[in-house]
Amino acid sequence: MFIETSPFDDMLHNIAFIYDTFGEDNCSVMLVGDLNARTGKLSDFVEDDNTGLVDIDLLTNYYCSDSYLNRENEDIHVNANGRLLIDFLKQSGLKISNGRVCGNKGCVTYVGVNGSSLVDYCLVSEHLLKTFKTFRNLGPNIVSDHCLLEFSILGNNDNWEEN
Repeated sequence: MFIETSPFDDMLHNIAFIYDTFGEDNCSVMLVGDLNARTGKLSDFVEDDNTGLVDIDLLTNYYCSDSYLNRENEDIHVNANGRLLIDFLKQSGLKISNGRVCGNKGCVTYVGVNGSSLVDYCLVSEHLLKTFKTFRNLGPNIVSDHCLLEFSILGNNDNWEEN
């Protein structure tokens, strides 16, 4: 019997393995790339999970309640991969950086003959959101129909305080 899985299922399995091996508190996760996922205005976190409206006992061992995190996105459309990505993010606890850090507006990352969309993402563990020093979409270019994302985060030698 063949059970169809998505690449997001494989990524979730790999993240769980890393957490089990090294301990969730010792890990920071960052995934960057073209996911062909259009997420529109969907939330990448479980809404109302700290109000008692969601049965926390049904969630994974790694789950911690989300805080509301506003995210901008110029691309208002949602596709099937976008729904799969949002489910993956809710299960893994990762967050979309695009449109959320350093004043980034969630600009489109693909510009082609059939239109434009935001499909290239930087997904991170929530605690990494506050470590971004820069996050820019460099816009369309002559080499690819995808825009380059350029970002920097604070390193171990940078001075910063946790809020």
